[in-house]
Amino acid sequence: MISSRIDYSLIQRFIQNHRYLGIFLCVFLYACLGATPVPSEPFTIVLSGLCGPIWTIFMVTIGNTAAAFVEYLIGSQVSDITEFTQRKVTLPKFLKKLPIDSPVFQIFGRVIPGVGAKFVGITSGMYRISLFTFFWTAILSNFAGAAIVAYGGYGLFELL
Repeated sequence: MISSRIDYSLIQRFIQNHRYLGIFLCVFLYACLGATPVPSEPFTIVLSGLCGPIWTIFMVTIGNTAAAFVEYLIGSQVSDITEFTQRKVTLPKFLKKLPIDSPVFQIFGRVIPGVGAKFVGITSGMYRISLFTFFWTAILSNFAGAAIVAYGGYGLFELL
C-alpha cells in the first residue's frame, strides 16, 4: 500500500539528475537500516529497477558493508554494557564453540534470509573478532548478495 503511493519517476529523476548525492543518500539509507530489524532487500529491488543492476550492486555493496559496521558497533556496545567477555565463560558449550571468527561462518551466516547478516554483525561485535576478517567477508558476501538481488529485481522490472 505504501509503495503504491510513491512516485518512483520522481525518485528516478532525482537520482539521475543528482547522481553522487543520490548514491550517497542510498548508501546512507542502507547504513541506517543496519541499526534496525528492517531488511534492505525490498529497497534493493526497487533501486535496481530505477538505476539498473550495476549501479545498484555498487550502492548496495558499500551500503550493506557500512550497515555491517553499524551492526558490529552495536554488538561491541552490547558486549561492553553486559560485560559479555566475563559472562562468556558461563555460556552453554555449543555457544562457546561457535566459530564466530571463521570466514566460513562470516560469509555463509550472512546468507540466511532476514536475520543472517544482522546476527553475524552483532555477534561479531560481541565476540570482538578481527576487523580485517569482518571487513573482507562482509564485502564478499554483500557483493554476492547484491548481485543476486539486483539482477533478480531488475529482471522483475523488465517483466513488468
